[in-house]
Amino acid sequence: MYWINILHIYQPSWQSKQVLDKVVKESYNPILDILQKNKQIKISLNICGSLTELLSNFGYKEVLQRIKYLSQRGQIELLGSAKYHPFLPLLPKEEIIRQIKLNEETNKNYFGKYWKPEGFFSPELAYSYKVAKIIDQLGYKYLVLDEISYNGDLSQVNFEKSYRIKRTKLKVFFRNRRISNIFFDKNFSKKEQFQDLLSQDQRADKFLFTAFDGENLGHHRQKAIYLWEEIFKIQNVHSLRAKDVFNFLSEEEIISPIESTWASEPEQIKKGIPFILWNNPSNSVHQLQWQITKYALSGLKYVRNSPYFEQARLILDKALASDQYWWASAKPWWNPVLVEKGLALFLDVFSVLKIKAPKKYIKKVDSLIKELRQKVYFLTKTNKFEITEKI
Repeated sequence: MYWINILHIYQPSWQSKQVLDKVVKESYNPILDILQKNKQIKISLNICGSLTELLSNFGYKEVLQRIKYLSQRGQIELLGSAKYHPFLPLLPKEEIIRQIKLNEETNKNYFGKYWKPEGFFSPELAYSYKVAKIIDQLGYKYLVLDEISYNGDLSQVNFEKSYRIKRTKLKVFFRNRRISNIFFDKNFSKKEQFQDLLSQDQRADKFLFTAFDGENLGHHRQKAIYLWEEIFKIQNVHSLRAKDVFNFLSEEEIISPIESTWASEPEQIKKGIPFILWNNPSNSVHQLQWQITKYALSGLKYVRNSPYFEQARLILDKALASDQYWWASAKPWWNPVLVEKGLALFLDVFSVLKIKAPKKYIKKVDSLIKELRQKVYFLTKTNKFEITEKI
């Protein structure tokens, strides 16, 4: 069996050094240690540019050098993404392109000639055809998606086939959701559980595609890093970088993937709310967050030709991170502190825009911010998050 390991590592731009120290110690360095001492292990790695900069700024350039070295050794294939981890399907085309190019610029700066991504990892594995067209036009060769994107259901993908998105040159690698998610399961404690899942799945005799947060290995789940290494030692388990699989797959199917994420459920897709953890129509906090987001994006025009533009632009790039929306989902996670962190970045954007923006615009923004804060305060005070949508 060939195991295609796709790891996604990311920290938001506002992450503290204390937290990053912990993640580097528990996840990033142990992963790199395993790769360095086991030359036969190969992975595909998505490191968002926001994390690349944090590692450099907080004294972890050695981590970046190790990634570069392992890329040189052919063990790591670097993947493209969006720098500040925005939720791409809900952004305008120009913002999607900007975030991808910012990511390319940052990682090229640190990884040099070893930054030659062929594959693309959309944050949250969020998919829409709009996003696929842009990725295709930017020259990427393949896209990583969750298996639910195939047709809106699970356990439908034939992992021995090659898939290409209709009206593009873009190929797709679907991740096996159930086996990927075991690395975040608190009850995952022995490699035999992994082998049992393989037997139950019955689709991974030749190829196993997994994709998950690299922080699951050691940071979120302490034992997972050791189990990950043990699984590579199972007889007949071999690893491949994602781009190398093209040499093994011949039969191609032209597909039209469904809008989805790696957290979407079939019932949600049937109800037309595939992005429910980031934009739930019945979640009043989400709706206020996205109104504020749209006002921030549209407000850039007021400082377009002023010395304040670059300042507002940089803060807004960081504010678009998907974290704040996810923490407001309450399915099941609700964290008002992180919702406020996201809002704080938008407040910084608006403080710049107000220098030039008209009074009507400022009044509307202030009203939305006040309403959001009142809503968050009420939900926190009552410890009751009310969402009418039943899934």
